[in-house]
Amino acid sequence: MLQFHLHWGDRESRGSEHTVDGMKYMCELHIVHYNVKYTVAEALGATDGLAVLGIIFEHVDGTSNPFLKVISPAVFFGWGGGLVYTMSL
Repeated sequence: MLQFHLHWGDRESRGSEHTVDGMKYMCELHIVHYNVKYTVAEALGATDGLAVLGIIFEHVDGTSNPFLKVISPAVFFGWGGGLVYTMSL
């Protein structure tokens, strides 16, 4: 894994970077991997250099998502922004 980052917005219905059937969701997590046959710099320019797993989170009234509390307390200080964690290689 190279990095993971979150996308969220100022409303629960429009934080995700991507849509499903035209609908945006509260948050989207991307886990970025690179092909180990390359250096990271080479992987960025190669057609088979990167693979990104996207996970979309949906808010359901009356529930809480403990996963988001673990990832970043910053999410709960207000909407808008993103969090990026890049691993040392």
